[in-house]
Parts: sequence; C-alpha cells; structure tokens
Amino acid sequence: MRGNSKKRLLANLVTAVFTLCFFWSCTVTAFAETQISTVKITASKNNWEQTSNPEVKAVGNGYKVEPSSIKFSSNICDCNPGEDIEVTVKIITEQGYVFKDTFKKNNFKVTNGKYKSHSYEDGNIILKFIYTVRGKAETPDSVYWDGTTARWDKVSDKVNYTLKICKGNRSKVVAENISSTRYDMKKYLILEDYYDEYEVYFKVKAVPKKAYENYIKESDYIESDYFSDWDDIYDEYIDFDGCIPDWPYNPGYNDGWKFANGVWYYYENGKIYNDGFKAINGKMHYFFNNGAMATGWQKLSGKWYMFDHNGYMLSNTWCLDNGVWYYLQGNGVMKTGWFEDKGKTYYLNSSGAMLESWHKLDGNWYYFYPGNGAMAREAYIPSADRTFVYHMKTDGKLETGWVYQNGWRYVEPNAGVLLKGWQTIDGMQYYFCENGILTN
Repeated sequence: MRGNSKKRLLANLVTAVFTLCFFWSCTVTAFAETQISTVKITASKNNWEQTSNPEVKAVGNGYKVEPSSIKFSSNICDCNPGEDIEVTVKIITEQGYVFKDTFKKNNFKVTNGKYKSHSYEDGNIILKFIYTVRGKAETPDSVYWDGTTARWDKVSDKVNYTLKICKGNRSKVVAENISSTRYDMKKYLILEDYYDEYEVYFKVKAVPKKAYENYIKESDYIESDYFSDWDDIYDEYIDFDGCIPDWPYNPGYNDGWKFANGVWYYYENGKIYNDGFKAINGKMHYFFNNGAMATGWQKLSGKWYMFDHNGYMLSNTWCLDNGVWYYLQGNGVMKTGWFEDKGKTYYLNSSGAMLESWHKLDGNWYYFYPGNGAMAREAYIPSADRTFVYHMKTDGKLETGWVYQNGWRYVEPNAGVLLKGWQTIDGMQYYFCENGILTN
C-alpha cells in the first residue's frame, strides 16, 4: 500500500510540474514578444529614364524586408510609362517581435505603391503591392495632314495631346490636353496670319492625363509636313461678308457629330444639342450647357454616372477604375451599399468602391473575397497565423463568442479577433494560450 501511495505521489508531482512548465511557457511566450500591428514599406521612385527598378525598404521597428525576396512582375526597362507592375516582398521579424495575426489591408502603408494582398509564411509576411512605373511618354508617330485636319497615331490611353500651328519660327497653341488624335485646323488656316502661306505646319506632343502626372513626363514635339491644300478651304469657310464664322461652326446642312477644340458636340437642325441626356443610336449620352459631350465620372443632380471615352453612359455593368470596382445600375446611377448580382452579395461603400477582405458593417464582421469582392457565406477563413479558422455564417456574419475548434476558444464580437492571454469574459478570468485555446 505504501509503495502504491509513493507512486501516486510521484505521478501527481510529475503532472503538477509538467502543468506548471506548460503554463509558464505559454505565459512567457505570450508576454515576452512585442506584437507588430502596422507595417510600413517604401518603394523609391524609379528614374525617368526607366533604367533601374526601385529600392524597397521597411520603415519601422521590429521588422525588415528580406532583400533576396524582392520580385517584380516585369522589369521596369521593359515597361511603358504609367504601367502598373506587381511587387512581391517578404517581410521578416527581428528578435523579440512578432506580427499580429489579424492583419488587414489597412494595417499596411505602402509609400509609392498600392497594397494588393498579403499572406503568412512561417510567421513572416509575404506582401504584394502595385507599383506604377515612371517614364517619358513616347513621341506621337505618323503625323500628317488629312485635308485641313491634323492627324497622328495614338500613343497610349494614359496621355492626351497638345497641338500647335506653326509658320516659320512662330507657333500658336490651338488645343491643349485633348484626347483625340485628330483636330480640324481650318479655322486657323483661314486667318490672315496663316492663309496663303507655304510654310504652315503643325506639331504635336503627348502630355500625361491628370491621373498620371506623377508618372509620365510629356514627350518631345514632332512636326508635320507643310500644308498644301489652300485652294480648297477659302470659299467654303468664309461667309459673304468675308467674316470668320463662330466656332464650333456648322452651316446647318450637316447635322450630327462635330469635333472642335478637343470636345465632341452633337448638332440637330443646325444647332448644338445642350439639353442633358440624349440617346443617339441606342447609346445614352450627356451634354453640358455649352454643348460639350460628357466623358468620365460626372455628378449630375447629386448622383454619379460614368461615361466612357466615346461618351456612352455605362449601365448594368461593373466598371474598373484605377484599380477599384464600381457598379453602374440600369439607369446609369452608381450603386452604393449592399448589392446582389448573379447570386453573390457585395458591399459598395459611400464612394461606390467595392469592399474586399474584412469589414465591420452595422456592428457585424463580414469577409469579402479579395479580387472579386463576393461576401463569404457558410465559409471558413483562416487566421493570419493559420492556427484557427473564422466561421462565416449563412448570412455572412462572423460567428463570435465561444467556439470549439480543437479546444475552446473565444472570438471577441466587437473587434472580431481571437482572444489570447489573460481575458475577462462576463466577469470571469480566463487564460488563452498563444494559439487561442483555453487552458484549464
């Protein structure tokens, strides 16, 4: 009997020591390391000559970029100015630091770049971001006269053009920042300064659109040959009094589209249409009070609409603009709030932007898949450290409170995160190990 008592005593002592060591290990691990909750990365701007890829560095304490991990989806010298490339870097922690396992998009700050996605690898972070290449715009090509119209080849969707009419060493800007690759010069050719001269030409250069001003430098000018069709313009465009007509000019017998000063107009019965929305050949357009056709984003009567480069109003479709998805409804109005499309649920914030990843809405946490923005339903989303999966219920809401997953754990409802360490829940003290499992 005494022998059995000694064995039981020894077994109990071993168990107590093991439990104490386990508890001490969890406690030391939980409190010895400093958690990193924000990662800041800076990418240097490449030179305008596009000869070198940018440097990528970490800005902050406790972590750094592993130089050998930096990868570019394309070499900058092979890219066009304003082109987006994907950059992948591995961010590693220094001794005594650990990344918080609930990182979201807003935990990353990328200078000269735009966050795309992140994942975890052995406690470190693999970050992907978008970098826009800087460079000088290509000079327009195939510059020539088409009757009285100046024409040239398109450089890219990221630039507009500045056009000059020239005689000898004198020049005059006739159009700035126009998107078209043609421009009728007849109203300048009939002016006294240029008419009946044999050394009149034009020159054009590419200039960056506003969205790309930080990434693209304007090109050099390129010159055309001399204009030669003088006999074909004088009688047609000067009235009986020898006066130059108002511009945009339309004699009334040729209704339809007219392009002038970088803007499209539409004529009906010899007059410019300037009365708002108008369907033309089955496509809806909008015309301002001065008759100019609308393109791009427009706020009309307090609502946002999107018109493409042809002036077509977008409707019943998704629109990708500067890396963000928007949805234009059947009436053309930009959608906001909850939205169902083809059996999937989305949320578009007050600016119309489609949400991705984790977001708290109306007091509940939801997860929207990165890339397509669809809300997760009856799905399991891994935690950043891959030790736990968050459960999204049928209605898309995060399951919070006590959950059993290889042991009892607690997902805090307000922050939507797995609790660790000492915690007070409903007035009771609990201790959760570093993987979130409740200890006895």
